[in-house]
Amino acid sequence: MMHIKLEKFEGPLELLAELIESQKLSVTDVALAAVTDQYLEAVGELQHLSMNELVDFLVVASRLLLIKSKALLPTIELSPEEEQEVVALKYALQEYQRYKEKTRYIQERAKSPVGIIARTLWQGRPVSFVSPQGFSITMANELFAKSLAIWERFVQPKEKQVLERAASIEQKIQEIIGRIQTHARTTLRGLVNGSKKKGEIIVAFLALLFLFKKKMIYLEQTDESSDIVVKNAATQHETSVFGT
Repeated sequence: MMHIKLEKFEGPLELLAELIESQKLSVTDVALAAVTDQYLEAVGELQHLSMNELVDFLVVASRLLLIKSKALLPTIELSPEEEQEVVALKYALQEYQRYKEKTRYIQERAKSPVGIIARTLWQGRPVSFVSPQGFSITMANELFAKSLAIWERFVQPKEKQVLERAASIEQKIQEIIGRIQTHARTTLRGLVNGSKKKGEIIVAFLALLFLFKKKMIYLEQTDESSDIVVKNAATQHETSVFGT
């Protein structure tokens, strides 16, 4: 298990990129599904975050859980909007990785005296900008506006949806507790009543992860395509086996 220092991460993409790079994986659905549990565990340990910052992490977490749910239950069909969210996450992560690579390159070049122009060479010279041929202020404004719109579409917090989902998770936690107290065991499919709605499956999955972290339940899964069995920890003595 990878151990990370959470205070060094400035946002969800940086955390996710670190998890991907630590396992030497490329940005694919399989790789993102593989690091989902680590990402959720790391987010659970985050402290001193504002609501807006936490929402950013939870938005990425919900998209990772879409991918994880699809990997665990191949029969799930994502809606066009959800497919676009997954594509947007992978694109943003790839762009962030390219940004980090360029940053490291510039930092290395800055340490080398080769090719560096001394500041004194520019002292006293007026500040100027020579634009490429055919480039105009209007074009610059349009490019900036388009870039900002693309970025905001990915990072814009959907606070109402997140708060509603948080309430649903709390209800699902209480439902799971009630079931295992009555029947000692249940399953993920049983918790969603056979529903193929991604939102319901994600809420159930998050509720299970919370109870598992609190050591209130055991989770068992024999292989990646099998259902997840949920058992009451108070009545079990064996070690939990939870495949990822």
